[in-house]
Amino acid sequence: MLDERISSYLEGAGTGAVYQPDASPWGSGVMLTVEETYVAASGRPCRQLQVTTGQGERQVLACRANDTRWAEVRSLR
Repeated sequence: MLDERISSYLEGAGTGAVYQPDASPWGSGVMLTVEETYVAASGRPCRQLQVTTGQGERQVLACRANDTRWAEVRSLR
């Protein structure tokens, strides 16, 4: 489960928005770039995130887990 600050940001951020959280599951000093929200086959809203760290970039998928929190999920691609 992603922390409340990241979850809150994902809920309202526009496509292409960039966020630098104080702490994250991917380490400190990361930059998150938020992609467009889409509805997964499960019916949950999901967003692709580009996570940029000092070691490079990677894609992460996050979906709403309940009314207020988002969670990183495994991509089926």
